[in-house]
Amino acid sequence: MQAVNDVIHEMFPDARVFRLPSHEALSRRSYYFLRQSDMCFIGGTNVLASKGWRLRWFDSIFLTNAICFGVTWGGISTKPSFRDRTLLRRVLDGHQIHSVRDRFTQHLLDQIGIVSVSTSCPTMWRLSPEHCAAVPQEKTKNVMFALTAYLRDPSADREMIDILKKHYETLYFFPQMHGDYTYFQGLNINGVRVIGENLHSYDHLLANEELDYVGSRLHGGIRALQFKKRTLVIGVDHRSVEIANDTGLPVLRRTELHKLESWITGRVPTQIKLPVENITNWKANLRLQ
Repeated sequence: MQAVNDVIHEMFPDARVFRLPSHEALSRRSYYFLRQSDMCFIGGTNVLASKGWRLRWFDSIFLTNAICFGVTWGGISTKPSFRDRTLLRRVLDGHQIHSVRDRFTQHLLDQIGIVSVSTSCPTMWRLSPEHCAAVPQEKTKNVMFALTAYLRDPSADREMIDILKKHYETLYFFPQMHGDYTYFQGLNINGVRVIGENLHSYDHLLANEELDYVGSRLHGGIRALQFKKRTLVIGVDHRSVEIANDTGLPVLRRTELHKLESWITGRVPTQIKLPVENITNWKANLRLQ
């Protein structure tokens, strides 16, 4: 959301911005701000699913002009339900082009009659060729890793950590989301330094330590790339795999951990292919109603 906020400020520097949570039900106060607003952006990664965006049927009476901004389909099912399709048609602005994170999500919206363009994730928009050229191509002596508690695989995650222990002097663990630390504790792995469960602690380490990032948290990996850290995301679901297919983001499926050592010991350049034209056109085509 920091990236979303930065881009909105860049496009509308004089605007007053009101923020409403997507994971909580809309209130009367929310409806008031929606009525007063010229544009309504919906940001975040996984909102295009029942559990990602807490919409109710009657919310669509008050919300009819939402504009997708770098979102993706985050449902466990790869197809929206009848309820999801109906609600999205009602609340998303039919006069705007919507920004989605990958072509997979674009295809889903095409199927329900919503025009969108794949712009990748806003967190990646500053990963220019010049930025990526400054990312080290060879391993450092330390590594940061992350786990995903809600998509756990203890056997595979232990295997990943064992490989990291073999090749790095110091292992740091970043519990990015609620539940990740408890899951890590249950793996009973010693010799790992756990950092604070907040973005400030993570940013501080990225800014002050030479390290690689290897882990199943997609945005933990992208954050590391923002700090010019050599990064490999371990893909545990379709979202990271789809964005890798579209942009070249370094992703290794968790079922392919036998390739991890080759990445660690090899010389691997970071080459991100951003859809610059799509991003530019999406910004240019936004229209005040």
